[in-house]
Amino acid sequence: ILSPEYDSFQEQYITMFKREYELLSVLAHPLLPRAYNCFREDGKYFIVVEFISGKNLLQIMEERKKPLTEDTAVELACLISELLVYLTSRQKPVILRDIKPANIIITEEGHVKFIDLTIARNYSPEKKDTMKLGSPGYAPPEQYRGESSVKSDVYSLGVTLHELLTLQDPSLNIHSLPPVKSLNGSISDELCNIIQMATELKPEKRLSPEELSKQLKKRYNQDSAIKLVSPLTKLSNEIYGQKRKKLPLLTQAISRQTEKKIKIPSEKKHPEKHRQGKKNIVFYARYDPTDYIAPLQLSLFFLCIICFFLLLSGAKGIILCLGPLLTS
Repeated sequence: ILSPEYDSFQEQYITMFKREYELLSVLAHPLLPRAYNCFREDGKYFIVVEFISGKNLLQIMEERKKPLTEDTAVELACLISELLVYLTSRQKPVILRDIKPANIIITEEGHVKFIDLTIARNYSPEKKDTMKLGSPGYAPPEQYRGESSVKSDVYSLGVTLHELLTLQDPSLNIHSLPPVKSLNGSISDELCNIIQMATELKPEKRLSPEELSKQLKKRYNQDSAIKLVSPLTKLSNEIYGQKRKKLPLLTQAISRQTEKKIKIPSEKKHPEKHRQGKKNIVFYARYDPTDYIAPLQLSLFFLCIICFFLLLSGAKGIILCLGPLLTS
């Protein structure tokens, strides 16, 4: 919602505003909200987007006043890193340029949503940023020079992960993060190393989105063996209370949101006619398998009853056969 009072940058702000709608119109990922319309009225611009109910991570940190557990932070980072892989593997890669706790929402169901694409743009190696935008502390050094790349979002995600585990505000010491271990001794050495590699100041030394996603998944699966409830579900239950009366599901996956490949046609009609071409986009969408747990539990319950009666009837048959022998 832009007001005409910003005369000097009005044209650039309007361009960014429209670009956010264009990106949300063509991007199809479960972590991103859907955009339905963009219009102007009384000199102001509006975007109609999907309503997402929940709290952002900044609000959650302020309310809890304690760091996230390691497994919760890793599961969250895994999901965001998957989003980065999806965005950077497109025919026209997209960089978000503003990953931070305030832009990440945890819904009441324990799902993750990224909500702000205001300064996101299509990435091209030969194209520099037209405006130096970003959040102090979360933006890497190259973003300050107007040279954002696909690794810039990796840095921002690494800083966000650092803050979630330590509650250390990165804007207090820009580009100078203290070691995670010095602020939270309970964090594993492996995760500390991942954060260190993700927040390297030089892009060439930093992890790529694919490398970050791979290492985070490996770290998460090491101690995921069998989880009755995913860490993010536990967090949402702590924040919002147990509003859903659903039984937990055994899972060994990245989260309880089961991955399923879906093909989405990239040719999507919208006012600006932004299209990906004739190729289909393959991405990983997630559905909540706990929606089907109630019928499963009911079936298991009846199966146990049937087995019990079968065993009972079998025992009675044995007693009747052995009875005459025992009495004789």
